Order: sequence, then structure tokens, then C-alpha cells
Amino acid sequence: MIHIHTWYVASWALDGSFDWNLAATPAYNGQVTAKLHADTFCIPKGSKNPEAAFEVLTYLLSADVAPNLLNVYGGMPARISLQDTYFDGYTATNFPDKTDINWDVVVDSMVYADNPNHESWMPSFQETTDKYNEFWNTWANTPGLDMDAEIAALRDALQEIFDAAQ
Repeated sequence: MIHIHTWYVASWALDGSFDWNLAATPAYNGQVTAKLHADTFCIPKGSKNPEAAFEVLTYLLSADVAPNLLNVYGGMPARISLQDTYFDGYTATNFPDKTDINWDVVVDSMVYADNPNHESWMPSFQETTDKYNEFWNTWANTPGLDMDAEIAALRDALQEIFDAAQ
């Protein structure tokens, strides 16, 4: 068993070396919880080009483009008019030979969304993630680093983010 998001199923399951399906996460101490991500788009208040950003966002959400992006992205659409056919299109695009995927698990799990969300315990989650990625890119691409010093620098950088979030 693996706990996985719908946006990652396609890359994980394309291997084809084993049979797989979806099932509900088991309850813990009688509590049912589904780890849910709800990714959204926005145009920040301070955007330099809000009109152009709105034009792009409108295009991305259009009836002609949105279904194709959803099949690539792997996230169930919030737009109710796109939900009925979403899983059929996602399956046809990513798993044309698999006919038994139990997508009802995804829909039925939404009423059990984790609250608070699993990301909410991390102060400034996105800024923290960006900092982790910044350090990881340096570590992965720079031979001969003093890793004790690098880890200390990451700890200090994260502490600064956490302190600012208080």
C-alpha cells in the first residue's frame, strides 16, 4: 500500500510491472482522514500585469483548454461541469489499457479531508519548501561541499523563516 496523490498516479503507475488500484486509506482509532491537496490559481493583488494575468488564467480555465491540462496535471477539477467526464479522460490519456480503476475512492474521500491540513503545521510552508529546494539543488550539483556546514546553514535559514512566521 502507498499513500499517493492523484497528480502523481500517472507517473507512478505507468511502469506497468504490477497490477494496482485505488482504495481508501484505513481509519486510525476510528478516525477516517484523507490527505487532500487543493491547488488553486490566483492573481496576486500586487501583480504588475493583472489584466494580462487574467487573460491567461481565463484561457487556462476555458472549456477548450482546461480538460487537456487536467489530464496532464492529474488533479480532479473543482469546476463541477468538468467533473463527470474527468476520470474517463484522465484514464484514457494515462491508462488506456486499465479499465478497473476505482476513482470513486477519490470522490468519496473528499468529505474526509484532513483538517488541519498536513501542510499547516509547517510555518510558511511554501517559503520553507523553496528553501529546502534551494539547498537541495546546491547539494545535488556541487561536488566537495562541507555538508556539516551546509546542514547548519539550512538549519539557520529555516529557523529565520520560522521566527519570521511567529
